[in-house]
Amino acid sequence: QSRIIVQEYVAKIGCYNIRTRKLLYTLTTEITAPSYWHCNQSQFGNLRYADDDMFPLLYVAMQDDDNNRGSWVAFRIIPVITDGEISSFTVAQVQTIHLPVMTDENCMGHPNIAFDALNNCFWAYHRNNNSAAANYRKAHFSKFAIPAIWNGSVLVSDVDLTDADILDSFEDDWSMLYAQGGFILDGKLYIAQGMPSANYIYMRVVDLYVKRKMVTIVDLLRAGISIEPEGLFYYDGNIFITTGSARILRLQFE
Repeated sequence: QSRIIVQEYVAKIGCYNIRTRKLLYTLTTEITAPSYWHCNQSQFGNLRYADDDMFPLLYVAMQDDDNNRGSWVAFRIIPVITDGEISSFTVAQVQTIHLPVMTDENCMGHPNIAFDALNNCFWAYHRNNNSAAANYRKAHFSKFAIPAIWNGSVLVSDVDLTDADILDSFEDDWSMLYAQGGFILDGKLYIAQGMPSANYIYMRVVDLYVKRKMVTIVDLLRAGISIEPEGLFYYDGNIFITTGSARILRLQFE
């Protein structure tokens, strides 16, 4: 029933109780991150650093680095227990996954990433960074296996993925410009997109395995939501929007 939100190059982390609508605590970390660590999205994966860890690894998607690669950085969350309750937690970086270098062929520009827990993989959704405007008008999707954390007793702290690691991919005929965070549920990818200054805010739903295209679009701006949707998450039958402030919005559909 908790949601962890990462801000400011992993310098700040907040934990919210979704049921009570309360901010439980905030953590100022000692992590000094490079400038490209713009926290586009955070999600728990399937792997744990140690079998008896309370939490699986928390993965944070980063924007392109100086080598035109997006990154997926994994952190170990270690709870601090006080009087039998979690009072806070510490954070340790354990792995950085570098996605393939962006080319005009793989269109791996400004990727966001979402876990597919049922299929034990993750999908990147991305676009071409070529300056030609037409190259922004295609949405691209690429599937990857989740890299192992351990090679025997040795920690795998850096992973460099290439085009050969793409297990599946397809494209769709709409723009991925200003794509935000999202999640995968029952084989469908839910993506937040846009911002008030762009004059559009959408939620797009993409069928990853059957139709392999966008199947639903919801105009959130016309519905009265005029705040940048940094990410989406699903909890207890509801879809929520995280924002750049302390606000979390719950969507209600009629």
